[in-house]
Amino acid sequence: MIGRPCPEIKAATPLKPHHAVGHDHVDELEPVRMDVTPPLGLELQELIQRLARTQQIALKKSFSSDEVTPAHGLALNLIRDGCRIPKDVAAGLGYDPGATTRILDHLEEKGWVVRCRSNHDRRIVDLNLTHSGIYIANQCYMRLANLWRDWLSAWEVKETETLMQLLRRLDATLSESPVRRVGQKVPAA
Repeated sequence: MIGRPCPEIKAATPLKPHHAVGHDHVDELEPVRMDVTPPLGLELQELIQRLARTQQIALKKSFSSDEVTPAHGLALNLIRDGCRIPKDVAAGLGYDPGATTRILDHLEEKGWVVRCRSNHDRRIVDLNLTHSGIYIANQCYMRLANLWRDWLSAWEVKETETLMQLLRRLDATLSESPVRRVGQKVPAA
């Protein structure tokens, strides 16, 4: 785990080969300290994944008594914030089209989303929130905002601002890299 000191690792004593006739002992090896500290990239990846898991677990607990899941809430917020076609919602969720269709089916059954054929291209389905969908999207957003407000309540305002600046900078750096952000297609080499 990150942040824990690495224990000293000793090399195992080698076994005496069968053909080593005449040798009654095996030399002891000196204790060896192996550097198993993860590189920065791995440590950063583990930290981000742990934070995402913590957020996901907390969101699931916060939604446990409702008929809406964190994925439903995120999909509603993506639509509210401008994702108007299923492909964009899938990219924002990081889900495949089939899983996204099941989520959108559920949201439509609940009366929170309406699917309409595009007036410009009949092959495209436009997504729109109903009044109750907007209400649920806002409630989901507020749950997430309240979780983070509680988690960061002991932080100074300046620390929170610094965290946000650094995360925005990282996001900008990643969006400019050859490996695209989640949901963006990587150009063929």
